[in-house]
Amino acid sequence: MPHLTVGENVALPGWVAGQGRTRLGQRAAELLDRVELADRRDDPVAKLSGGEMQRVAICRALLRSPRLILADEPTGSLDDHTGAQVMELLHELVRQEGGTLLYVTHSRKMTAGADAIWELHDGVLVAGSKS
Repeated sequence: MPHLTVGENVALPGWVAGQGRTRLGQRAAELLDRVELADRRDDPVAKLSGGEMQRVAICRALLRSPRLILADEPTGSLDDHTGAQVMELLHELVRQEGGTLLYVTHSRKMTAGADAIWELHDGVLVAGSKS
């Protein structure tokens, strides 16, 4: 949400769910610290780089400690280096939070941290593997 600050963007799912602002602020601050964006909490998201925006999106996704995160091309708009950093961070945070991550990617490089890989060929799901 471009009109919100970084901290407000992270807290948004909690606001929608009616969670208390104090707890949301603490949780948002904790997550932003873990992705090294704590000092950007009050900045407008328009001032962030693509990689920083992806880290904010990761924090927003993790705010309510979901057991499952579905991500469609989570690194699609990033260069290879930044994309690899974002995926490494996403895997690490999901593991620490005790959740599961299911993501779609066209990049073989981005499958490096996956526990299992399933491929879609001509509309047919091919048995899972680990490359």
